[in-house]
Formats: sequence, C-alpha cells, structure tokens
Amino acid sequence: MQQLLNNDYRIEKRRLPVAVTLMSGTRLDGELFVQASSHYHGELEDAPEVLNADDLFFPLALRNGDTVLVAKENVRSVAVARHYVHEDEALGIPTRVEVSLRDGERLNGSLIIEPVNGRSRVLDFLNRRQERFLPLFGRESVLLINRTLLERVRPVT
Repeated sequence: MQQLLNNDYRIEKRRLPVAVTLMSGTRLDGELFVQASSHYHGELEDAPEVLNADDLFFPLALRNGDTVLVAKENVRSVAVARHYVHEDEALGIPTRVEVSLRDGERLNGSLIIEPVNGRSRVLDFLNRRQERFLPLFGRESVLLINRTLLERVRPVT
C-alpha cells in the first residue's frame, strides 16, 4: 500500500494502484482509496471489497493528481496486482477458464473455487457468487470483470 492520507471527512485512507477500464474502452491508471475493512479485522479493504460494496461510485486518484468519481456500472474491468488481494480470495481450487465477453473478447485465467457442500463446479461457483465483479486470477494480477459483460465461461483442461 502506498502513502497514508486523510480525506475531507478525516477518515484515514490508503491508496491501492489499479488500472480501470471503462465500458467506453477508456483506461484510467490510478489509485483506489481503501480504508479499514469491515470483513477482515485489522486489515485494509482490497479492490474486490471496494468494487463489490453497495456504493454506486468509487473515487479514483489519477496519476495527474485529479480525483474522479467512477460509476461502477460503467466499469468494464479493474486490474490489480495479486498481492493486493486478500489471501482468502485465493483459497480454494484454481480452475482454468476462458471467459467470453459480450463484445467477443476472450480472457483466460483462473477462478478460485471454494467447494461448498462438496460442489466445486464452475457452474455452481458462478451461480453462488453474486458479486458485481468476478475475480479472474492470473499469475501476477487479478482482473475484476463486470459480471454484466459475461457471455459465457468455459472450463479449460
């Protein structure tokens, strides 16, 4: 995590480097503001936690020093270094998949499937997880994909 700062409301925040791609194709390189996590005692939020929260917008500090408020529904994906994602997001069975988006783009990576009641199928995972952004794990990074863009997911053997 990078520099510590205070916002206008005096809530202690840290910044997390991310690359945000909007539905328009515009890429915004900047830093996501994170604070103490409500799910992970004593730790900071991670990108999936911020993006999957109920808030409709999130602030993003751009490299030029400006801060913009980004509408989550207009975010295509967010790339973040894997070491900035909480470890429990990576607990489970890594399952290689090819994800096809509505516009024809295909992405390859792994879904981390935690078996529930003995079920570890990709179908069960996709139907069970209701978050707005689906984490697709790569070797060094995690791509959080807006679920509304998913057309199909194919397990790769």
